[in-house]
Amino acid sequence: MQLLAPLVVPARVGRFPATNVASEDTVGRRTDERTFTNSIGVADKATPNYPDDVGWVTIQVRTERRAQLLDITERVARIVESSRVAEGICHIFVEHTTAGVTINEGADPDVAHDIEAELGKLVRKDSGFRHAEGNSDSHIKTVLVGPATTAPVRAGKLGLGTWQAIFLCEWDGPRTRKVQVAVLPLPD
Repeated sequence: MQLLAPLVVPARVGRFPATNVASEDTVGRRTDERTFTNSIGVADKATPNYPDDVGWVTIQVRTERRAQLLDITERVARIVESSRVAEGICHIFVEHTTAGVTINEGADPDVAHDIEAELGKLVRKDSGFRHAEGNSDSHIKTVLVGPATTAPVRAGKLGLGTWQAIFLCEWDGPRTRKVQVAVLPLPD
């Protein structure tokens, strides 16, 4: 049996080195294209939906309470807009085991408060867990909420619904948390 070599994923995701090319489209408007050389040496044209540097962006968020849903929508939206991805997917990941991320109603702050309160009732801190650190409830709440979510990118902007917001879900604060954001283009 032959073993396969491990897959090596570069730290920077994106296309290979670019050369700027300015041209005119069929109706005489100036367009900017970039010509890339892919991994097998073939020239490849990319539209502005494929920026030259697509990768992970880390934001740090400081929470103020043990349990807190903190709206991070504006920070994520700025990352999406600066990515220059026209149509794609925004992936948000929290690299902690006692914090998660979700999309829910952001127009009424009482919704976030209700979620915090009900999850606190559902998974109580004083339930006699075996974990020695005393924060098993935080780990369980993270399992329920999840460490990641995705949102569409449409016309270069975060494509959330009217009432939706992105929340860091803190279950073991107050702490400084890291949130990873990647904006990935859809293929043309």
